[in-house]
Amino acid sequence: MKRLGGLLKDSKSQNFRPDLYLGAKTSYSLAEDGDSNRSSLSVETDLAYDRLVNYLDWMADKNLVTNDS
Repeated sequence: MKRLGGLLKDSKSQNFRPDLYLGAKTSYSLAEDGDSNRSSLSVETDLAYDRLVNYLDWMADKNLVTNDS
């Protein structure tokens, strides 16, 4: 589990359905860099920040990442 530096928010979307490729890309970026800030992680994953937050929320719900802020 990686530290996200305050990236998670309480923006739960009922219609959010994660794309596994983008989830894997996000996981890979976190694994490579460890601590990431929101702008660098957004650039590395090619996701807009609001979409990145949805992925991180989903990953946190599944206990794949934690928020250590």
